[in-house]
Amino acid sequence: MFPAFTDSRECKLLKKLLEAHEEQNCEAYTEAVKEFDSISRLDQWLTTMLLRIKKSIQGEGEGDLK
Repeated sequence: MFPAFTDSRECKLLKKLLEAHEEQNCEAYTEAVKEFDSISRLDQWLTTMLLRIKKSIQGEGEGDLK
């Protein structure tokens, strides 16, 4: 709803991650995270959450996003 968010790096990251997840494309997901992390380091909590999602794409620990 915030107009400036649509042009932000965070919004672009979310769009890439959602697209990669919908396509079950682990490589695209990893590349999007690396690209974002190369400019702004991700904190430990966010890294853990992104890794859990990546594992669900790979088919490991499905339903383990608690």
